[in-house]
Amino acid sequence: MPVSNLLKSICVMAVGVFSGYAVMKHAQQPISQNRFLASVGISKMGKEQTARQFFDLQSDLSKISKSESDVSEIKVTFTALKSLNTGLHYQWVIPAGVNLVEGPLQDQLPALQPGEAKVLTLKVNGFSKQLRKYLSLEITGNANQFPVRQEVLVSSRIEDSLEYLIQQSEKQNRQNGVNKMGSKNKFSAENVVK
Repeated sequence: MPVSNLLKSICVMAVGVFSGYAVMKHAQQPISQNRFLASVGISKMGKEQTARQFFDLQSDLSKISKSESDVSEIKVTFTALKSLNTGLHYQWVIPAGVNLVEGPLQDQLPALQPGEAKVLTLKVNGFSKQLRKYLSLEITGNANQFPVRQEVLVSSRIEDSLEYLIQQSEKQNRQNGVNKMGSKNKFSAENVVK
């Protein structure tokens, strides 16, 4: 093998090693990035997950009127799962065309012990089964020094939602003795030997 070919091979390898080293050295330099937008959704999700450890919200929609001129009463039960100090605030967000009749739109929640509940009530008109409208209750603040946020969305026509249809189907199946697999329960009343 001629010496010139050997020198060319050594030069090519040397150029490759030096260029590879330079590229890797440049690639290891930290790039300053603004991560604010990427963390906004995670921080909101984190506040909602934290809220579920401290309290539970249940809505009672049994008193929604049939006509727009009548008064509807919306109740949301706030139940403490852990001991809570003051520092939580609630705010009702009502849409255009819905008028407040009775109850505060925003207030501070009192200190609660585990198992204690506070019913948040709002009376409005213009919120009925006639037209589908949404209002919400938002809880924000600090629960035992952790930032929390939880929201309950209330629909005036709950029977139009998929969740309501599934709940009604499950209730009907339980009454008929049908299990989750779609087959009759072998322990249902008609199968019991007397």
